[in-house]
Amino acid sequence: MEQLQCLLVGSVAVEPFVPSPALVFATSLAERNAARLTVCVMPPQEASTSEADPSLHAERAQEIARLNAAETQKHLGNRGTAILATVEPRSDSIAIARLVRLARVNDLTILDAATTDNALRHAATEELLLESGGSVVIVPVGGSSPFPARITIAWDGSASSARAVRDALPFLRAAESVSIVTVTGEKDLSAMTSGQDLANYLLHKNIAEVRTEMLSASGGDVIGRLRRFVTESGTDMLVLGATAHSRVRRTSLGSVIRGMLDQPPATLFLAH
Repeated sequence: MEQLQCLLVGSVAVEPFVPSPALVFATSLAERNAARLTVCVMPPQEASTSEADPSLHAERAQEIARLNAAETQKHLGNRGTAILATVEPRSDSIAIARLVRLARVNDLTILDAATTDNALRHAATEELLLESGGSVVIVPVGGSSPFPARITIAWDGSASSARAVRDALPFLRAAESVSIVTVTGEKDLSAMTSGQDLANYLLHKNIAEVRTEMLSASGGDVIGRLRRFVTESGTDMLVLGATAHSRVRRTSLGSVIRGMLDQPPATLFLAH
């Protein structure tokens, strides 16, 4: 696999420490690419708002984060570096800002999928996509292979879709098959760059096994139709462009991206 020389993992501290799916994914990917791996350890998410003494809880959260950083460094050995997002009293915004700054000087950032109650991971994903200038891989809760054999590109001809495809080229070149899928039924796609044009572009990039699919979303349910295709085709990685509907609010990712971030059906490769 080419071009992936500097990898970043955003890891939320847990007790007791266990290597998360994102860390396992990134470690294998770094070994294959002889890449530098940096792990940014975020504060634990299980904050108790009913703690009698908030300062004691903050100290405990810092202790858990430090222990996770130490255990992560042992896991990495000489393959990379584990750092704390912050050693100050627990602050999601400070931790996420540190992660975003690191993402700007790495080729790819890898995160664990957020559970419905994990606000820190949800917020980190949005900030990384909209503010880091780089791409983000989301690893499902059950884990996944860092060497996907079957990749699906969700193509709508947008600039963000094009950016995602270009950034994902190292994975696309190594895949056994690539499907370009356009789902109709949500917005006007009449003026978009066609999936066949994208297929021709990928052929020039030495990606031979490419097919195009045009799917119809009943009732405009693009998310459901795309999920069904991913499941039925055995897709290992889904490449998506992340659009933002407003430049004023950062929490404005498109509905398809938000729908996929909630229990992703495969590894997600996202770019804005």
